[in-house]
Amino acid sequence: MNDDQLPVPDNPYEPSIVGDESNSLPSRSRGQVDASGPTRTGLLMIYYGIVAFIAGLILTVIVGIGMFGTLTAGSSSSGIAGFLSFGLLIPLALVLIGAGVAFLGKVVCLFGGKLHGGNTPLLLSIFASLIQFLINLLEDILLGLLLAPEFAAVATFTLAVVKYALTVASYVLFLVYLRRLTEHLGKLDLVNQASSLIRLVITVAVLTVVIPFPVVFFSLSMGALGAFPVFALVLIVFVTLVVAFVKYCNYIKRVADSLRV
Repeated sequence: MNDDQLPVPDNPYEPSIVGDESNSLPSRSRGQVDASGPTRTGLLMIYYGIVAFIAGLILTVIVGIGMFGTLTAGSSSSGIAGFLSFGLLIPLALVLIGAGVAFLGKVVCLFGGKLHGGNTPLLLSIFASLIQFLINLLEDILLGLLLAPEFAAVATFTLAVVKYALTVASYVLFLVYLRRLTEHLGKLDLVNQASSLIRLVITVAVLTVVIPFPVVFFSLSMGALGAFPVFALVLIVFVTLVVAFVKYCNYIKRVADSLRV
């Protein structure tokens, strides 16, 4: 057998030729990805980690409402403390476990092989999440030991801006990675959805920064009359955030399902 007749090894990410070809893109850099298993596992870890995180937040709100009801009922402080200790244990554990599993899912995706140009945004997304975690971990130390008290307010605001920027960057970079992955898969619909989600995430990020200014304006200038426009603005941001988050989670699940072998 001549060298030019050697069989070409199968690419686990190569899309099937069966189906509607109009919904596919040419797979670029074929052979660069070694296995779909780790990538799919990582994406599912991210998806279910987010689900656990959200469940923990919802339970925390429910427990908080229960604590408020117990407090207003005139229970003793010791009873409140006991309720706080045991009632928040499970939701806080879910929040921490969910966040940890979602982060580890990104790391697992790295073992899916070398995607042409795709691993760079994934690595940057992981790095942004790590920096944010370190800032959260060391924030009190940075404010208490390294900064003078008179600069505490400015430092707190600066750290908040940095953490917010890192959060947005982490989401956007991960979506860029998924867009490149779906380009490699040849899935035009998933590529377009990734691009739409990137725009949506940036829109939500901008709204979250811009909306507080008119909220403060209406609150200060209109007093009680400004309650409705303030509520409407906050509702717009909240609904947009929920829609973006649901679409983000659903997209991750769709990409994971497209890797099923």
